[in-house]
Amino acid sequence: MGTTREERLVAAFVDLADILTEDFDIMEFLHRLADHAVALLDLADCGAMLIGAQGHVVQATASGESARRLELSQIELEQGPCWDCVQSGAPVLDTFLDSDATRRRWPDFTPLALAQGFSGIVALPMRLRGQTVGALNLFHRHSRAMPFVDLRLAQALADAAAIAILTQRTLHDQRLVTEQLQTALDSRIVIEQAKGALAARTGLSMDEAFDRLRRHARHRRQRLTALALEVIQNPAEQLAGPSP
Repeated sequence: MGTTREERLVAAFVDLADILTEDFDIMEFLHRLADHAVALLDLADCGAMLIGAQGHVVQATASGESARRLELSQIELEQGPCWDCVQSGAPVLDTFLDSDATRRRWPDFTPLALAQGFSGIVALPMRLRGQTVGALNLFHRHSRAMPFVDLRLAQALADAAAIAILTQRTLHDQRLVTEQLQTALDSRIVIEQAKGALAARTGLSMDEAFDRLRRHARHRRQRLTALALEVIQNPAEQLAGPSP
């Protein structure tokens, strides 16, 4: 007994929400998104385009090779439904490739899409609260308007993807800040240990030991933390000699 569309839809949303992993791969995520869209919406193919924090397109992929080439062509040509969608944040609905209006709008892209056997394209933004992170490109081999319920479903998939992508970016930024803070803390601990070791070996005060560390690091054009590690690891190191 086959699964219903509703069951497959639930499975798709659960899959797209599964982003809390250390090895999260954005390209693999976009592939899954495109595959779910094809299966749920009976598409010929589906592409996805992703933009970075500065608004530049950073990733593009598709469920099939023909659509993948067209996604990359849109980036190269800077024209096409998915390109327009990520630039404006607005959907591009029911674009029929054999129409004169479409040929005029995208004179270089349209012949490429027709040559791949596609007849209609819809592009929907991946967005959350007005922030667009990419677009979903739905490819058809017929020139019929998409049913409203299918458009709603496709936009829901795109919105779910946007939530997942933005959540993953936030988690990545938080991990980066945490790593930077930990690095700073570790460096400070190493420097404090080196100050103590140098003071014990030379009879200098802690302030004098720190001053000697800084002067020698500057003279050697060496990071202070790296020099501090040398002092800790070499019990005979006193940074002796005339002040640099």
